[in-house]
Amino acid sequence: MAIEASQATWCFLPVSLVEDLDSEPPPFTYNTLHNLESSWWLLVYVLFNNDVTTDILQSHIAFARNRKSRSLFGRATQNYSPRNNFFRAPHDMTIAKTGISSTLTPTLRVVSTMANTSFCVYVEAEKPFCYIDKKN
Repeated sequence: MAIEASQATWCFLPVSLVEDLDSEPPPFTYNTLHNLESSWWLLVYVLFNNDVTTDILQSHIAFARNRKSRSLFGRATQNYSPRNNFFRAPHDMTIAKTGISSTLTPTLRVVSTMANTSFCVYVEAEKPFCYIDKKN
């Protein structure tokens, strides 16, 4: 599920504009970008649950992957900051930091690019919301 939708709060309002707000941000509403982000999270889930026998035999790789996967998708995770941080830091989506199989390097690059693009689109799409209360 998309980060904003799961928290029912704005997560990508431009910081410079939020600091200028005289009032609270507008009420949260669901938008189509949340559907795209949800699809992205499904792809990330598949990446973390795709075992390659040669890599899984290396315990440090399996440990890194399982730890990252639990922080992003674990049942006990009521705190969404690991997901938010992962989504906002595409440069950290590496084989070493995720433990994902090295055979999936090209796919991981695509996922990283998608996250970066999605983040930029969110910021652009939510800019107008900062001005809703100022128009009068």
